[in-house]
Amino acid sequence: MVLTAAFYERPTLAVARDLIGKVMVHRVRGRRVSGVIVETEAYIGESDPACHAAPGPTPRNAPLYGPPGRAYVYLNYGFTTSSTLSPRRRDFLPRSSSAHSNRSKAST
Repeated sequence: MVLTAAFYERPTLAVARDLIGKVMVHRVRGRRVSGVIVETEAYIGESDPACHAAPGPTPRNAPLYGPPGRAYVYLNYGFTTSSTLSPRRRDFLPRSSSAHSNRSKAST
């Protein structure tokens, strides 16, 4: 089953929990590759210093400011690839807001 935008248009912490066990599929050079999501982390907003959006919008983190469910793939620690999915807009508040930072980690 392909997840629709509506799946990601929910509270970020709920989406993080519900992604565990889902299979991520991507086509690379004409081949389909996939992997099971076994761990998630949720970062909410620019006020969280661990969030890649903490410095505000940049060309590198632009997908985080796109529509919910957009993938942001990056090289982590120089040797492994990680993926981040953009949250619903109202959970992703700019640093100037009065929202509190919240970090949650869920794993199996």
